[in-house]
Amino acid sequence: MQEEQKMILKMIEDGKVSAEEGLELLKALKESPEKKADIRQEANERAKEDGKSRENHYPSKDVKWEERRDFSGTEDKFRSFASKFTDFLDDAFHKVKDLDLDFNFGSAVEVEHIFQHHVSAIEKVDVHIENGSITFIPTDDDYVKVENHVKVYRVKDAEEARKAFLDEVDFRVRDGLLKYVVNRKTMKVDTKIHVPRAELMKIKLYTFNGHIKSEPLSCRKVEVKTINGKIHVSELKGEYAKLETANGSVKIDQLNVDQTDVKTINGTVDVTTIGGDFDAETLNGTIYLHVAAPNRGRAYLKTSTGSIQAKIHESLRTEGEFRTAVGAIRNELPACNILEEKKEFGSKKITFIANKHVEPNYYIEAESHTGSVTARS
Repeated sequence: MQEEQKMILKMIEDGKVSAEEGLELLKALKESPEKKADIRQEANERAKEDGKSRENHYPSKDVKWEERRDFSGTEDKFRSFASKFTDFLDDAFHKVKDLDLDFNFGSAVEVEHIFQHHVSAIEKVDVHIENGSITFIPTDDDYVKVENHVKVYRVKDAEEARKAFLDEVDFRVRDGLLKYVVNRKTMKVDTKIHVPRAELMKIKLYTFNGHIKSEPLSCRKVEVKTINGKIHVSELKGEYAKLETANGSVKIDQLNVDQTDVKTINGTVDVTTIGGDFDAETLNGTIYLHVAAPNRGRAYLKTSTGSIQAKIHESLRTEGEFRTAVGAIRNELPACNILEEKKEFGSKKITFIANKHVEPNYYIEAESHTGSVTARS
């Protein structure tokens, strides 16, 4: 409880949430005992391990590159804790937003509505929702289906709510394009979009306040953006992908895209890639990158206050550079040669090459201002 309270109070102090939103978040802690118990258990385990570490090791400005300690267990536990806590904050944040709508506009009337249109193929998808979550589902069907769960404020009954929704929504299927737009902020629309997967070329998904989730997706160009919400894609294949959120995490279970750009201000980035180039940047969050297949590629990773943890396939020749101002650098890659090393307090850097005599080649640059940078296979 104390850890969660400290983080919420820190968010208020930094101006990330208002005092009122912070109060609602603190109240939300009491409303989800199961999540709270899981988070406390993870936090306690983490605290115990950190305590043991502090007992056995005195702080030093020097980075002992020759020591190859096994941090994998601790990192995996912290990764699980960070993911759970981020999800908890996401859920609590959206609970606060729902309370704000209820407070400002009164109670809502909920309705369900489905749009369906038979079509031979869809090449482009453009979805824009101001308030609500999006779930994208590629299918093998010959039709488009858009399922909506709608909360409409300032209406008397279901009939008026449905009419208000239908007057506001823009649903079009024409010349290979699916366009779906709901601009009204006082209407919450949670949408599931079913689209034939066969000829998808370009997908653009946007919501101001809500999560975005996609089932396995293959498309030439993908752009996904939310301001307040997390992004989760189970599998993504294509030529170019851009995923962006201001307040939320980004998670891709399996990535195989030629070029991927990921950005978030407040949230973690957790990606497993089997091919392609990958750029990720977060201001307040940790970056987890798992290179799971021995394919050529590169990665540029940057965070200000979080740490960076990279797990790279053991069969790759890996070259790169790690930098941090005040954090630690741990390079546990096999057969690693340090080409350049800088250990000054406030400016630490190494350049290296691992598995020098194997192919293919993977290049990685990772930079954290206050956090640590870790690489292992």
